[in-house]
Amino acid sequence: MQVNFPAVMARMNKVRHGSREGLTRWMESSPNVELLRGWGTFLGPHTLAVNGQPVEAKNIYINVGTHPFTPPIPGLDQVPFLDNASLLELKELPAHLLIVGGGYIGVEFAQIFRRLGAKVSLVQGGAQLMPQEDADVAQAIQAFLEEEGIQIFCQSQVEAVRPVQGQIELLVKSPAGLHMLQGSHLLLATGRRPNTARLQLEKAGIQTDARGFIVVDDFCQTNVPGVFALGDVNGQGAFTHTSVNDAEIVLDFLLGRNIAVCQSGFRSMACLPTRRWAG
Repeated sequence: MQVNFPAVMARMNKVRHGSREGLTRWMESSPNVELLRGWGTFLGPHTLAVNGQPVEAKNIYINVGTHPFTPPIPGLDQVPFLDNASLLELKELPAHLLIVGGGYIGVEFAQIFRRLGAKVSLVQGGAQLMPQEDADVAQAIQAFLEEEGIQIFCQSQVEAVRPVQGQIELLVKSPAGLHMLQGSHLLLATGRRPNTARLQLEKAGIQTDARGFIVVDDFCQTNVPGVFALGDVNGQGAFTHTSVNDAEIVLDFLLGRNIAVCQSGFRSMACLPTRRWAG
């Protein structure tokens, strides 16, 4: 059976665009919400500028998300490549999808596109897929992905990329030696970086870590009282449900219920005894 790829993508985009557009309409129609479209920059601890207009508030919530990280691979500027957003705009099924990065995004798209009918090869730098998972879980996932026909290279690095007769060729160095992989499309799933560079956080005195993620406490509050960072930008879990759960934590904090995040370094189901989980 052949999958109708354009129909699949059209339905998926209808769902995701509809959700975003519905939320925008709701915000625009809410009588107590003023929606300003523009990039905000801090002028002080509790003052922002948006399109030149100063906005001051007692509480500020930063939820600016992240963007894909592009690794410095030789030759990458000579070939077209996809990220998790542009991949969703494809109109035709890739004949052979090459994926660099074996985290959640890389693994999810590997299985999706393999099941849609594409040949898939995945290159992961670490010793296992999804490094934040337990080793036995990662091994089980790798086993059934390989059973589905996905070619996986762990502990491997892409040494170079080049275009070859309309294809994309990767030179991959693995423990077994050098491999040449040729595919029709290349997906980079090599991590994400926070959208904090343009916020001018230094003017507010807001602390970030070495990668630019905003440092928060157990209640998603920054070192500046009344300024909170939620979702991907605080580096505690790049998932929709963790962003929603961050909002619940902040709301509980503001209402005086003080339901804290667990001390895990990563948002996980182990937090259930101390916090609500938005699944």
